[in-house]
Amino acid sequence: MYVRKTKVISFLMALIFFVVSLLGGIQTVQADAQSTVKTAVSDECVEDIQVTLSIVSADNLIALPTELTVSYSTYSALGLTGIAEDDPGYITPLHVLAAYYTQIREVSIDNMDQYIQTDADGVVTLLEGMNGTEDNREGGAWRIAVNDILPAAEGEGLVPYTTANAPLTDKDQLTVFGIERDITKYYMTFKSAEYTVLKDTTYTSGTSNSAVAIELGTYNTNPTMGKANSVKSAKVLVCSVDDSGKLQPVDDSLYTASWISLGRFRVTMSQPGDYYIMVGGSLSQRDSSVSITKLHVLEDADQYAVDSHLAGINFYPAGKYVAGSSSFSFPWTSGNSEITSIVTDTERVTFAPNGALNSMMVNRSGLEEDLNVTVTITAKCGEATGTRQFQFVLLAALELEDMEVTNVDDFRFEPGVSQMSFGMPEASEIGIRVITKGNYPVTVSIGEEMVEDLSVPYLYQIDKEKFMDSVQVKITRSGIPGEIYSGSSEPHAISSIYTLNFCKPATGRPAYESNWPMARVDNWNRAAVNSLTPRSAEEIDFDASWAVETGGNEFYENGNVSKWGKWSYPMIVNNNIYLAVNSTLYKYDMDGKILAQASMGSTVLGPGYTGWLAYGDGMIFVPSGSDILAFNADDLTKLWVGSSGVTSGMQSSCPIIYKDGYIYSGTTYGTAGGGGYYCFDTTDEDPRFPNEIKRPVWCMEAGKGLDNSASFYWAGAAVIGNYLVVPCDDGYVYSVDLEASKSADGGMPTFADKLCPGGEGKKIRNSIVYDEERGRIMFNAAVSGGISEAALFVVPFDEKQGTFGEAVQVADFGTAQNSTVAYCYGRIYAYDAVERGIAVIDADTLKVIYVADSSMDDKALGLSSLSISTAYATQENDYTVYLYGNTNTNPNGQAVLKDSQTTTQGDLTFLNEVTFHPQYSTSQVYIADDGSLVFVNDSSCLYCLRSKVTREQVAVEQVIDKIAALPKAEDLTLEDEALVCKVRSAYDDLTEEQQAQVINVEVLNSAEAKVAELKGAEKHVFTDVNESDWFHKAVGYVYEAGLMTGTDEAKSIFAPYESLSRAEATVVLYRMAGSPGVTYKDIFTDVEDHTWYTDAVLWADEAGIITRSADGRFNPAGRASREQMVTMLYRYAVYKGYDTSATAEISRYQDSGEVSSFAEDAVVWAVGNRILMGKYEETILDPRGGVSRAESAALLMRFMKTFQL
Repeated sequence: MYVRKTKVISFLMALIFFVVSLLGGIQTVQADAQSTVKTAVSDECVEDIQVTLSIVSADNLIALPTELTVSYSTYSALGLTGIAEDDPGYITPLHVLAAYYTQIREVSIDNMDQYIQTDADGVVTLLEGMNGTEDNREGGAWRIAVNDILPAAEGEGLVPYTTANAPLTDKDQLTVFGIERDITKYYMTFKSAEYTVLKDTTYTSGTSNSAVAIELGTYNTNPTMGKANSVKSAKVLVCSVDDSGKLQPVDDSLYTASWISLGRFRVTMSQPGDYYIMVGGSLSQRDSSVSITKLHVLEDADQYAVDSHLAGINFYPAGKYVAGSSSFSFPWTSGNSEITSIVTDTERVTFAPNGALNSMMVNRSGLEEDLNVTVTITAKCGEATGTRQFQFVLLAALELEDMEVTNVDDFRFEPGVSQMSFGMPEASEIGIRVITKGNYPVTVSIGEEMVEDLSVPYLYQIDKEKFMDSVQVKITRSGIPGEIYSGSSEPHAISSIYTLNFCKPATGRPAYESNWPMARVDNWNRAAVNSLTPRSAEEIDFDASWAVETGGNEFYENGNVSKWGKWSYPMIVNNNIYLAVNSTLYKYDMDGKILAQASMGSTVLGPGYTGWLAYGDGMIFVPSGSDILAFNADDLTKLWVGSSGVTSGMQSSCPIIYKDGYIYSGTTYGTAGGGGYYCFDTTDEDPRFPNEIKRPVWCMEAGKGLDNSASFYWAGAAVIGNYLVVPCDDGYVYSVDLEASKSADGGMPTFADKLCPGGEGKKIRNSIVYDEERGRIMFNAAVSGGISEAALFVVPFDEKQGTFGEAVQVADFGTAQNSTVAYCYGRIYAYDAVERGIAVIDADTLKVIYVADSSMDDKALGLSSLSISTAYATQENDYTVYLYGNTNTNPNGQAVLKDSQTTTQGDLTFLNEVTFHPQYSTSQVYIADDGSLVFVNDSSCLYCLRSKVTREQVAVEQVIDKIAALPKAEDLTLEDEALVCKVRSAYDDLTEEQQAQVINVEVLNSAEAKVAELKGAEKHVFTDVNESDWFHKAVGYVYEAGLMTGTDEAKSIFAPYESLSRAEATVVLYRMAGSPGVTYKDIFTDVEDHTWYTDAVLWADEAGIITRSADGRFNPAGRASREQMVTMLYRYAVYKGYDTSATAEISRYQDSGEVSSFAEDAVVWAVGNRILMGKYEETILDPRGGVSRAESAALLMRFMKTFQL
């Protein structure tokens, strides 16, 4: 196939050659024509420069891109005679052309005029006898382009430079190209790009990315484009360079190609090689649209993977100079190609231990000269390998040699320390003098003023009204060329800042109570609180609810986000809401009013997007990159800064855990691995200084004791006894011995154990939840690559040894790796990623009971972790709880799940949809003391849904539930009397207004009537108790009180002379207390669940009425002694707050010395109150003798009468 040489095609071919020259392996810099104007240099001494030259005629390629070393001389000395301005004083395109013909084509100076011919102004008229076209067609002419731009000089309009007067500089790329002048007015748009593709695969071009226009000899560098539709009947032309270096059309059989639109095309090549692709077509009078691309077509798929991936790496900043830690964008995170090495030629440039491309660190400390740096990246795929290099200049450090400050006691300058804190000086004026260092000129400003004379101190006035007055000393280096630093045409400046802080002593820390002090409430991450939350939309007080912009984002007028910021999740302390936004910490009241705010001095989270605050010991802890900041929870004054020193962990998205004066948290470098986990002592060692720097007690870090893949992304630890259990992205869960690790001196902590449940590298991005009753931890771990391809694991944990048992995977469903489970009352709640609902799991069997449907009219619950309200849970309603979560939809909403221990199917109920700046939301729903639901969404707005529910309302509901739980009247027995009395007591505690709301009070009345009927029929039923017995009255008393009944099945035998067992004694006191509800705990080895005495024993243990033996036994069947019974009564009196001050002299009893030490106070008290009587005419106490049931009845009667029960 041959290209027809019409004027249009000739012109397009010229453009092909022009752009091909730009694609010859040298990266070009895009800029406008004005930015390429060069200033002529002195003709006294002109340095040699390197220039890459390409020459294309309107028809063919003359010179492929060729790098030349060009020296200056007069034109006549180059063999170019007849030019009026023979000595321009700087290097021009004529010098470059002459260098090409002498160095490459070996043309002598004497014969130069046979190759280069100019007019008197030095404008090239002929090259190798051609006027810009091969056959010297009328209208041919030569033009130049420098660095993709048609250069022009300032003047009236833009006057185009010529070959004789265009000034060139080092590393310029010069293209000399031919055109036809009768095409006088047209646009040219270029797609100057180079791509690597695999043969037999389709490449689709992008849109044009640079444009110039030529009109009647003047140049417009910013034409209004959008004229691509003027290309009509477009055709895709495919060419390659032959052995002679000329561009030739490719045979049609080697490719398929098609035009799409707007300068875009598709092409598929069937043979490897280098090809140049152009879209061309008919032109209107003014417009031409051309898309030209170089394709490097490969046959080897492995080599293609390596080359294309290396080509896709981008370096940030894109300029030549680097002043801080920079990064690469990495085009692939998985697949069959991989990086094998990253090598730098200086120790000042390093990468994360795992070699992640996007975590390059630089060290400029002490660097006094700019340093040229080369980074070489090598990749491989199979047997194929490839390398790519990046060059940049590491800028010298901006550091002070010394600083002197007068009127500040004990001032000492520490090199390398940018934040220095001191007490508030007595003087109101201080003097600051700095001494700079380095080999580059700098300017110095102090505060807002430039310091002209560095030899004398600058006088600064201290503002003593402030808690902390800060002054900044700023050193600035200016004049760094913008286009090679940041891509801007403006010169750039870099600065270094030293901050001096002068502080008053810190205020005292408050002793606040907190409803929600950490990410998941407590150190076991159970996220359960006892607050009266709204259970339906009707229970939300929308009139009192509110939403506010926090300043984390900026918005367009239509409410959409125009600029993203950073913010934390909220935290609720002392009925106030704390929130960190960008570099400010806020304290709100429950009505949305800002009570206090403080500048943090750094941004929350570092480069992350989500993070958690924490509270402890009067302090608010805020994450900031690899640091943690501490603030006074009252007035938000800064107390100290914890600096972990983790270099690769920049995103602080781990929950902060507080426990007994220590905090624990971690960081990650995005999703690529690298990070650390650390511990700080929260003691404020020096309250005078708010910027006191703390070092970690211990720190574990990727590549420094942990695997290179280790990072801590949303990794919520749990503190269980003396052990911190923390998950990691390397697939492990670590158990850290906290006591042993206190001596780590900032190094690795001491591990008690570690566990890898899902496999190495399987990420664990949620919080560890501890089930104390069963001694187990729970968490989700990845089992595959996707975020929702995880499984729930349950693992026994020995809180005494800190060791793990065998992990059990709950196999009934798949969950999400970044969603934390919830646990309450023997049930586990986990997000089901398959059914997109909430899986409710039996904690004993680990079987899914049901999956709560979360569709809610297409408002599916997202991955946010659940929060639990236990305020409504009672024994009567089977411990009903309410679970809350965000839908993570746009607009986001809130939903609730009602569940109890007997629920077998339930669905989520939608509560509210956000209308104020709606967005997605990964936030938990945080529950305030008053039941309000607090959260943020991705618009960084803070929301509070106020609850209408009152304690009075719930008290009525609970009485209704208690009445409803009573047995039917016909099924009542005397054993139910205590229960009926307990319900009546609860009803009587209500106000008259509340009692009027109890809709089933008649059921209670019927139950009482039935009990009275039974008692009348059963009165004096004990066949072994006679009226003449000394204990007759006492037995009747305790029977009427519902404390003791018969021992046989018919309840007709009291057995007065039998010994009272320890279980019976405990049950009697439990009945006296009203039989309060308890939750079973496995604390006694011989007390199982669901026995007739289980609840009584658990209650008595919690109330402090009984104690545990050394072997953990209670011995329920054991005989209760007289002193044990008296001791239990004494402890019951203490528990109820009765007067226990009565005393007596017991030495008159013959066996007073036999009273056990544990019972001495109780026996003295009981004798003093005449509750305990002596035996045998008051001669002995018999303290260790068994107490009979008759004696027990007498003791109980005396006790109750003493305290008028």
